[in-house]
Amino acid sequence: MTFLRILFVSTILTRCPCCGKGRLFRGWFAFLPACPRCGLVYEQWVGDWTTPTWIAHSIGFLGALAIFIWMFVTGTGMNGPIPPEFSVALIAGLLSLLALRPSKALWLGFMYWAGGVEVSARTRARLHWSAAADPRPDSRRMIHEAESRARRPAPRASPVYIRGGGLYPFVRDLLFPRPRRR
Repeated sequence: MTFLRILFVSTILTRCPCCGKGRLFRGWFAFLPACPRCGLVYEQWVGDWTTPTWIAHSIGFLGALAIFIWMFVTGTGMNGPIPPEFSVALIAGLLSLLALRPSKALWLGFMYWAGGVEVSARTRARLHWSAAADPRPDSRRMIHEAESRARRPAPRASPVYIRGGGLYPFVRDLLFPRPRRR
């Protein structure tokens, strides 16, 4: 899938970015542990959901700021029975809550596209099995993409590693280590 298609499938349709069929959420906020169709594990790293929370709160803050500026410029709601600070805070909280689900789905789609969500061997096997049961061109494409996104074990820094891959992979792994697993 292309970048925009992955984001569309995960954010708007709230479906798994790997297979495009499985649900992401159980209820409004809670993620399912894994995709019911392909088995892709959604929450793999500690601290995954800091950025979506920040995005949702930023949307709430910007919406509240826009409402407050509108109230100040037009003078509406400034002398009402409800204090303007209360109404602006209520709007900020509601906007943040409404933006949390799409921002989590957007972040999962982005992390899948960037390679931050590991496609395990089990997920690839389930995709192969479902493609054998339903041989469509779409299934073959999903298998190819899952295989290309599968993480291989990171090589350790050794003289062979430095000679084999050059200095760039060594420096990259030294400066940007893989995050801890849950």
